[in-house]
Amino acid sequence: MRRNKKKRNGLRLIGLMVMIICFVVLYKSTELKREASAKEQKKAEIEQLISDEKDRTKEIEERKLYPGTKKYIEDVARSQLGMVYPDEIIFEPEKENNK
Repeated sequence: MRRNKKKRNGLRLIGLMVMIICFVVLYKSTELKREASAKEQKKAEIEQLISDEKDRTKEIEERKLYPGTKKYIEDVARSQLGMVYPDEIIFEPEKENNK
């Protein structure tokens, strides 16, 4: 009888230990999934920043090339020097007189 009682107590102790181990594993698993989700979100944010910076770099490169183009020279001649092509007619709006 004592032997059966010891076996039952031993089995209960083993069952309790298994339950504790399962609880710890489940808790850690949930914690790791939460961390993985947070890292995935951070990764997506960083990838978006990289994409934005690549677009910005491309825009800066295009702006660096613009001053050497014929279009730039034409824009500066029109806006700052008031130059026009020989056969071009410029229409300007009339100024209203305020009384």
